Amino acid sequence: MKIIIFLLAFLSVLHQAEMAPKGNEKPVILISAFHQYSLVPPNGWECENQNTKGPVSFAVFYEKGYSFNTAGTMMFVNSSSMNNSNRKKVEDFMKADSVFYREHYPNVSYTTEKPVKINDNLWARLVVLNGSATRTFDAYAYIDAGKSVVIIGISSENKNNFDKMMKAFTELVKSYQFIAFRPSSR
Repeated sequence: MKIIIFLLAFLSVLHQAEMAPKGNEKPVILISAFHQYSLVPPNGWECENQNTKGPVSFAVFYEKGYSFNTAGTMMFVNSSSMNNSNRKKVEDFMKADSVFYREHYPNVSYTTEKPVKINDNLWARLVVLNGSATRTFDAYAYIDAGKSVVIIGISSENKNNFDKMMKAFTELVKSYQFIAFRPSSR
């Protein structure tokens, strides 16, 4: 029964990708320790890699024509368990990241921005970092995925590219779609 449910969810994601306007990329399926989900790269972006062999999923996105070593702006996704004794909800991850940046980069402003709506029941919490201490301009979207948190980030070498690519970042965040819990995580 679990296999049938997973297959139906998977086919639903593929169908949605086929129905998307021309120019959109196909969804990237990611597998974390607790669930499976998809992201659709924004038009003109591609996914370089997916590592789904361990308990954490990871992928890197950049504009077509660039590579990991040449892209001035990259987006990435990672996930982490909420079963950690210190991190039981999205706010705990956000607070830990805020403390880290304030301790290691005191000249960086860490600002919580307006949440990004993914669907009627799910919002991504958004944080933007500004300042020359990190030598990059960054934003992070935190998504509550039940037993884990999905963190989608964007990092750019300069402010102009960062501002220009925020639309693509928001598109990637909005494309998040839960597929299924992993059977071993129930």
